[in-house]
Amino acid sequence: MVMTEPRTCGLLGDFLGHFPSLGFLGHHHQGAAFPVVQNSGDFTAANAQRFPNSDPGKRVVITPYKTTNQTIYKRIVCTGGPVQEISLNMTDPNSDITCNGYDAWVSPWTYASVVNGQAQDLTIGNFSQYYTYLNGNMYEVNFGQITGGVCAGDNFFSANAYVADDQLGCSGQGLRSVSIDYINAKISGNKCNQQCTLDTRHHSFFAFNPPITN
Repeated sequence: MVMTEPRTCGLLGDFLGHFPSLGFLGHHHQGAAFPVVQNSGDFTAANAQRFPNSDPGKRVVITPYKTTNQTIYKRIVCTGGPVQEISLNMTDPNSDITCNGYDAWVSPWTYASVVNGQAQDLTIGNFSQYYTYLNGNMYEVNFGQITGGVCAGDNFFSANAYVADDQLGCSGQGLRSVSIDYINAKISGNKCNQQCTLDTRHHSFFAFNPPITN
């Protein structure tokens, strides 16, 4: 069977690093007035060090990436199977974040989860993550195969929308946080065929210290 790549094209191209033939983005110019595309050799060796066995992908730099301490708090609820909750509560020191750009990488990843009422890790062996940033607002698509627990062998996918809490933060005193307003997630396979969404009982967010600016 021949697999084709799903594409969601926009100003920054699709989430797999393909770019539309739209002037400067289509031709990958390197001048100061244009986005800069970095290949896996240039894209944050530090990122690979933070996530062992990761495979950095492409990065588009429109406004500079800033180093900050990034805190992530994310809560997801699932229905129709053994997984009831998926969560992430972590701080990533010296993380590279931009107000406007695109990046992608593949790395092992572990969520906390509640399965049949019991806490356990939800580990994804090769987690592909694609981020776009626009004025501090973020959109993320990720997917990968679950490697342990009752859902081992199934696939996890999620689409996430993050809204800047201060829409003028990037051009002002700095963006301190984004709220996660939307998550559409799916565990698909023979074991845990489930739909998951943002847990609105909690405030899910990204926080940046120090704040990021253009």
